[in-house]
Amino acid sequence: MADRNMDFLAALVDSAQDAIVGVDLQGILTSWNCGAETLFGYSALEAIGSPVTLLVPPSCDDEAASVMGRVRRGERVAHFETVRRRKDGRLVDISLTASPVMDARGAIVGTSEIARDVSGRKQSEDAVRMAGERFRLLAETIPQKMCTATADGLIDYLNPQWVEYTGLPFEKIRQKGSTTFIHPDDVAENIRVWKHSVTTGEPFQFEHRLRRADGEYRWHMSRATALKDGRGKVLMWVSSNTDIHDVKESDRRKEEFLALLGHELRNPLAPISNALHVLARSGGKPEIDGPAIELLQRQFAQVVRLVDDLLDVSRISQGKIALRQERIDLASVIDHAAEACRVHVERMAQDLVIALPEEPLLVDADPVRLAQLVGNLLNNASKYTQRGGHIRLSAGREGAHATIRVEDNGVGIAAHQLPRIFEMFMQVRESVDRAQGGLGLGLSLVKQLVELHGGTVEAQSEGLGSGASFVVRLPLMDQQASP
Repeated sequence: MADRNMDFLAALVDSAQDAIVGVDLQGILTSWNCGAETLFGYSALEAIGSPVTLLVPPSCDDEAASVMGRVRRGERVAHFETVRRRKDGRLVDISLTASPVMDARGAIVGTSEIARDVSGRKQSEDAVRMAGERFRLLAETIPQKMCTATADGLIDYLNPQWVEYTGLPFEKIRQKGSTTFIHPDDVAENIRVWKHSVTTGEPFQFEHRLRRADGEYRWHMSRATALKDGRGKVLMWVSSNTDIHDVKESDRRKEEFLALLGHELRNPLAPISNALHVLARSGGKPEIDGPAIELLQRQFAQVVRLVDDLLDVSRISQGKIALRQERIDLASVIDHAAEACRVHVERMAQDLVIALPEEPLLVDADPVRLAQLVGNLLNNASKYTQRGGHIRLSAGREGAHATIRVEDNGVGIAAHQLPRIFEMFMQVRESVDRAQGGLGLGLSLVKQLVELHGGTVEAQSEGLGSGASFVVRLPLMDQQASP
């Protein structure tokens, strides 16, 4: 019976898929099952009688000696993960359990080691770790704000861009919830759409305003996609949040511009139509025809100015405008521009003062375009200055630059609008009712024309009701530059 039990035990050990080996106290391999042959590549004849160091790479010598020392003291070392070397030299990840073997008197005579191949699991773990590392690097590098959430929608990770944008640490955001920085008007719908996605597993997409650390709310496009297992169960959510504020603002301003364009073109067309009707019925009477023709000329000039502004913006944007530069005295250009704007200024009963230096200010410029930009500044000043207001146009020298200043005591510019005053379609909203028409292209044209001449333009104002000042700086000709 004992022999049959021993045979059964030997067969059981030999059929095990794990490697089961015996090692005596001198570190010599004494037994070797089929699982060991499969795992390590050595046959029993090759392995038995060899030192156990046959399987131990040099980097693991100290660890193997420590395990043997613990077993000799009667300890059992269970599920210790390490590396062993195969016959072909390849390293294999194993989970090792080493137990002391005792004789009938209880004396330790050797070690029983069970080694299980965990390479597949380690590779999977490494792949998951690498995927996590790649996600972390991606999340910390891209400009978008990213986060992850549990299957039931609770945020468990925010990338540094979130912390930088909101000025709130992750723990505070998780404690208070994301609604703490969502615009109050967007919270209810945001929660509804998010709950729908969490319930159904469908992708989440929503535009809402998020509060920045400085208190400004900016529009964002937030998207979230569920990571699912093979059965379609949601494991987690990955979300990206892209700042679309400038795009939405640009779209809004374009829509306003189109509405304004329709309004501005309709304004002169109505009196033109009326004047034509009057001319058709006047019978050639001078006292009727004269005023009607003046009206036609004035309104037609308004249409031409609007169309010219649109064409100039288009040409400059496409790089199709060419300057015809020549050596000119700035004073002559300023006089020409002021004369062209005088009719409008006088109609508003405004006081225009022109101050020019006695010395010539020679610049290399296109006189037509230079007069255009000065005229735009004067028209802008007149447009946003009340009837009877004051406008000052002056020129001078600042080092190697000639300066042109247009100052008024009009409605002024709010501090938050100053940085964007030269953008296309921009108008001072708080005072647009004071404006005498226009598409918001004049100042944009000024900036582009100044820059084409190698100069700069700056807007200054102490706020609404405080007037405004525009300063153009152009390079003087070399012989005029200060040393």
